[in-house]
Amino acid sequence: MRARGLLEGRDYVLEERYAYNDAARLQGLATELTRAGVSVIVATSQPSIVAAARVTKTVPVIGRMNDDPVVSGLATVSSPATPTGCCTARRRASCRSSSPRPSSWW
Repeated sequence: MRARGLLEGRDYVLEERYAYNDAARLQGLATELTRAGVSVIVATSQPSIVAAARVTKTVPVIGRMNDDPVVSGLATVSSPATPTGCCTARRRASCRSSSPRPSSWW
């Protein structure tokens, strides 16, 4: 983020949550983040992406997945030019925001 000229606290707020290898906590953590009004959730595991997708249909969920998000039903694509849904997956994720609204990594 710093390489892009963004400073934590000025350009974005980082809200971190950890499940500590307890998958049963993931949905509750995702609920906390959406209630906190985050503008994006960056998930670091496939189970956390699935949990976040179950909780929200409006907050974008970005993460690293082993499975294709379209094939797994987490994202839909009516055409490559007009994807729908709030999930996307990348091997390397980055977020950019000019708003001080929180972003989330968990």
